[in-house]
Order: sequence, then structure tokens, then C-alpha cells
Amino acid sequence: MPYKKNPFNSDKGKQLMKDIFNLMFISPEGEPSQVEMENADRQISHYKGNIINIVNKMRKFVVGYQQVPISESSSSGIFVCPHCKRRDPIWMWETVDAGHYSSPSEWISSVAPAVWKEGDASMSKRYQFVVRYRCNNATTCLACDTTVAGHGNTTCQNQITYIECTQCGKGAEDCTCDSTYYHRERQRVCGSTNLAKVGCGKESYACHFIREFTADDNHPQTRTEASGAVERNKKVRNPNNRRQFETGRLTAYEFVHNMVPNGVVVKTWEDIQAYTPSVKFTYSHQGWGAEEERIFPLSELNYSISKEELKTCYDGRLLRNGNLAHANQEFFLRNNLGRPEEECPECGATDYPPLFDVKGVYYRPETMRIRNPQPLEASTAMGGSYGGRPVYTIYLESNADASYKLLLPLPEMYNLRPIPEKPTAKFSKSGKNQCPNDVGGVSQEDIAIQEKNKELVEEFDAKLQSDADSMIDGETNKGYTFVVCEGRSRKAYYDRSQSRWVDDSPPCKSYIDANDGSTMDRPREYPRWTEIPYWSPNSPEDNDSNFYVGPNVDTHIVQDWIKSSDNLGLTLESSVNYHTVNEIGRRIDEDTAMATVVSHCETCEAIVKDGGIIPYRQRLKECDENGVAINSFPQEVLDAEIAFENSYPTKDVYGAPVPTAWGLILDSEHDGRRMLENPDLNIRIG
Repeated sequence: MPYKKNPFNSDKGKQLMKDIFNLMFISPEGEPSQVEMENADRQISHYKGNIINIVNKMRKFVVGYQQVPISESSSSGIFVCPHCKRRDPIWMWETVDAGHYSSPSEWISSVAPAVWKEGDASMSKRYQFVVRYRCNNATTCLACDTTVAGHGNTTCQNQITYIECTQCGKGAEDCTCDSTYYHRERQRVCGSTNLAKVGCGKESYACHFIREFTADDNHPQTRTEASGAVERNKKVRNPNNRRQFETGRLTAYEFVHNMVPNGVVVKTWEDIQAYTPSVKFTYSHQGWGAEEERIFPLSELNYSISKEELKTCYDGRLLRNGNLAHANQEFFLRNNLGRPEEECPECGATDYPPLFDVKGVYYRPETMRIRNPQPLEASTAMGGSYGGRPVYTIYLESNADASYKLLLPLPEMYNLRPIPEKPTAKFSKSGKNQCPNDVGGVSQEDIAIQEKNKELVEEFDAKLQSDADSMIDGETNKGYTFVVCEGRSRKAYYDRSQSRWVDDSPPCKSYIDANDGSTMDRPREYPRWTEIPYWSPNSPEDNDSNFYVGPNVDTHIVQDWIKSSDNLGLTLESSVNYHTVNEIGRRIDEDTAMATVVSHCETCEAIVKDGGIIPYRQRLKECDENGVAINSFPQEVLDAEIAFENSYPTKDVYGAPVPTAWGLILDSEHDGRRMLENPDLNIRIG
């Protein structure tokens, strides 16, 4: 908890400053009043060994936002509407439809469940479910950052919990009493009229990759809950011997979601679990004739709830007599409400060791408050790009621990994505090695892609005009379907008599008008399949089809975010490169069976040596001293290179020149801190 009540000139503040000093500097042996000046290795070792405690002590004075690496921002449990920029936790959104997507090879005929085999660890070996969301009506109180469904509220009815001192009557932040014994939880109604009513009604979609973990498994509060989740969830109990369990077989799945009622404030862990979209899996044991159902949430809720690791004190602090305060005993730093405490309840320790974080075990889940405006301001989406889509910057604060604050970069690729109204071509490029700093080459490829997409849309519109009198099917727009749930089962079961998976889904549903791609006030229903196999109980009479088939790729254009109809597969003649790249090494990680290619860019190296992009291009007689392209060199390429270079500082905070931006790649996956921790990470040119 931040020490507003303990500034640096208070007794506790002075002690904190003394602790920080002692953690940073060590005294020479036998000279406790001096600072080690001779033995640099000893001083460095002391400082490095105390970094965690130094940071934690400093946080007592200044509580900032902890940066979340963008690579860890998937399954955040927070959505942003790509149309109106509304931001809310996943349980506040309307789900229109859903479908299981097993693999690109079954992109419009997906019924039998299968784990996804593509992507990184957040995707691979998990079940993918794609959900069609609608930006429904919601009301956010800008005073307490609470959102409720609907537009009916005129005042905020949220019950705010706070800590009040029963001795002085002040809040915990302002209390100056010596003991927290007098601190008690109190509640009051917010009552604010500063409300933001949001909800544009438009549809988007999101891809969810779920593992067979319940909500409690994703957020374990004990060491027992933190292990063996998948094996535990697949177990089926023998009805004739209640002590006997065996692993069952997945025999049914169904997407389930209970919408939050209008005006209801979601506060408890039980509420969160009840209203988070989920999938129900059924596991069966054929021999016993028994089955078990498990509910797996679509999101791990990594940042919409306070996943703060539990702190424990083992052995306790070292006493003056040389003994440990509670040897071989463990005490958790949490109160009777499951919330974090600053000190060990037994010995008062505040440092590491004897304090430790219990890896993968957390305090009681609490909601996180989104502190950004509702809806988001335009600048919130200026956090760069990831996977070719914008990144939103989200500020989060825990309702359980005032010091637990997170700065979340939320890429749109891990978020709600817009559903295209018209087809977009898929492009394949040559396999030539390309420097990541070659922004000029990227700009030229972008121009080529835009030109080909323009041609595609013109051809698409012309085809619609020529076929105006015929029936051209399409569920996203006339003649076009962007696949979200079409051809994908929302509910299915395994038929043992036929050894087949059978779809039992309702029709597809959408608010998109198939005639022109506009948004309707009411949803419409339409067939999930254009063909149903003859062996299905839902098969029409005189049917001879043997397969489930979704959209008809022969009659109109079909695509999703991965795959497209053959008529959308276009090839660029070659990748456009303005940098010369050579592979100079290859490092093999035998544990992960992955190879890392180390490349050297001659162009980037030359730009650094010449002092910038303009001197470099000028030396090659490709521009003048003002950055004007000459001798047929593309001006748009040079402009992109100049803009890239200018996006980085040319001077430090003291006004001294710094190297140009072309020499060092810095991102969440390859930064200076990780280079120091692992010298094998090379600083890369290009």
C-alpha cells in the first residue's frame, strides 16, 4: 500500500530511506559506518542481490504502473470495440454466436473437436473458439470506473468498499494512528451522476484459445489448485464406487454464456465466473456409463482480475539472538478477506528473503478498474502496432491492493477485431531475408498491396452489378462471407453408434444485413451449414451428402483471418528490399528445438557510420542534402526512412547526441535488461 500517511520525513519514511540505503550500499568488513569503496565486486554483488527489495521499498513512496510485456497480453479479459472504442471486461459484452475452429484445413467444416496446432504457446495445443460479439448498451460511472449493462441508470449504484479507521474516522490512506487494528471495512453507495453511456451496436469477432482449465484453475489460490488441472478435469467418478476416478473421453461440447442483467454490478469472483463466456465440455466413461461436465472460460482473465502472486514468509526474519523468528514455518501475507498484507503477520518481515512470491498462486480474485476514459480517447490507440493492427494502452488498478497497478498494451489481434465488409486479398511474398528496419521496402509493398486490393474491390463490385438479377449468397455482404461462426459447430456430441461427431447447433445469428453489410437493430438467423450429412439426425429428406459444409466457395467470395477462397490468393512478384542482409550465424536451442538466425544488415551499418539516412542516400547519389530523392530513387521510400529515423531521439536528456536509430532493435522480446541477464542475446544490426 502506498504510504501517503508515511511521507519520507515521517518515522516510517525515514526508516524506509535508511533501509533503501543499506540495501544499495554495503559497508567494509569491520567498518559499519563506512561505504565499501575498494571491493567493487562485493558492492555490485550486494546491490544485485537486493534489487527486488530496493524496488519494493521505493514503491512505498511512489506507486506507479507496472508495464506488462506485449508478448504476455493475450487472454487479458478486456475488450475494446474497434468501431467506437468502448472498453470493458469480457463479461460485459453481448455474445451473438460462437463456433469451434479446429484447423485451417477444416475452415468451413469444423465439428469434431481438435486442438489448434498453429501459433505460439498461447494458441498451440488449445481449443479455438471464435465468437461474434456485439457492442451492446452499457453505462460506466466515471467516478468509480464501474460498468453496468444497459442505459437505464441515472446515478451509480455501486457499493464502494473502503477501509476506515474506527479510532480517528479517517480513511486508511490518511490515517496516522499507530496501529491498523482499528481499520475496518466500510461501504457506501457511489451515487455519482457522471455517467458515460456507450454501445454502438456493431459486431466484431474474437479468437479464443482455451485449455481445459476452469476459472479457479486459471487463478489458483493454493498450491494444490495450481497443479494437475487438465488431468483432474478429465476425471470421471464411478457412480458405484465414489472413491474411484478414471480419465474420461471428451464426448460433447457447447458454448454457454449468461448475460449480465441490466444495472447489475459484477463484483465477486462468483459473479465473474457466472457471466464470463465459457465452453461446457462433457467427459464420459463408457464402461461405467457415467459422465462429468466441466465449464472452461474463454478467457483466462489475466488482467481483468487482480492476478497478484501470493507472498509468503518462510522461516521469518533473523532475530538479534541469531535465531529465525519462525523456523520451518510458513505464514502467508494475506488477511482474512484474502487480500494482500504488507508484513508477515507473525514476524513483521517486509523484505526478500524471508518473503517469497508463491509462483502460480494468487490472492483472492478482485476486479481491476480500467482508469482510461470511456470510450477511449484516440491517443490510447497510439501504442504502436502488433501483428499489423493497433495497440491500445490500458491503465488498470486493483480494487484489492492500491499498489497493484498495471499498464497493459492491448493489441487488437488479441482483442475484438472488425469484421470486413468487403474482401481483402491474401498475399504471399518471396522468401528473401528482409531487414526489420527496411521501412522503405515495407512502404513499397504496402503500395503494391493497396493497388491490388483496389483492383480486387473494383472487380468484386463489377461482378455484383453484372449479377444483379441473380441470387448471390453471402452472409457478411452481398456475394461475400467473412467466416466467424459459419461452418463451425457451436454445440456437438459424439455418436458412439456411428463413431461420428454430430452437430447440434442452433442456426447462425448476426446483426449484419447480408444485403449491404449494414448493422441491424435486431439479429437475424440463417443456416450454419449449406450441406448436412445424410447420417445426421437433422438431415433433410432425400439427402445424399456425406459432409458438413459451411459457406459455398463456388458461388461467392469466402475468407477468414487466416484463409481465403482461391480467387483471393494473390502473389506479389517479389518482396521489395532496400537493405542488404546477410546471415552470419545460427544458434540452436536444443531444449526447445528452435533455431535463432543472427543477421547482419550492411545497409543499417552504413547508415550508422554515415551519421543518418540522408548522408547515406546522398553518398549513393539517391537524394540531395534536403532529403529530396534524385536519380529515380522513390521519394516515398526516402520519406518512410526519414520518418522512421525521426521517430527516435537524436539527443539524450542532457542534450548530448545519441547514435541513430538504425543500429539497435529494442522491443519487449529483445531489450537491454534481457541482454544483461543473458549475454548470449546479441545486439543486432538491422
